[in-house]
Amino acid sequence: ERLLSIIELDWLQYPPWGCFVTEDESGLVGFLLSERQTTAYGLPPGARIVAMAVDPSKRRAGIGKRLVAALEDQARSEGIDQIYSVLLTEDDRDSRFLESAGFNASDLKIYVKRV
Repeated sequence: ERLLSIIELDWLQYPPWGCFVTEDESGLVGFLLSERQTTAYGLPPGARIVAMAVDPSKRRAGIGKRLVAALEDQARSEGIDQIYSVLLTEDDRDSRFLESAGFNASDLKIYVKRV
């Protein structure tokens, strides 16, 4: 499993927004961190999921979908009508989760040239 460690938030282009956690009697079991998205990446304005994780032993219990629903509620209440997530091609599990949560693949193409 991949471990995502966010030590500093200085790398975010914008201040964190739409930050949610889920806890149970054992402690933290999931989180979602997002930021407001401007046109900086060529995307229409919206919200972008920056990081999201659910404890592997707690997956398939609806925690991830509840985190996304909380973000949707906040976005809707603030007039934001689109939420984005950017994944690597090999992130099949994450792609399947997002599709099950109602996300659709984008027509946006990203080109890379290694130097």
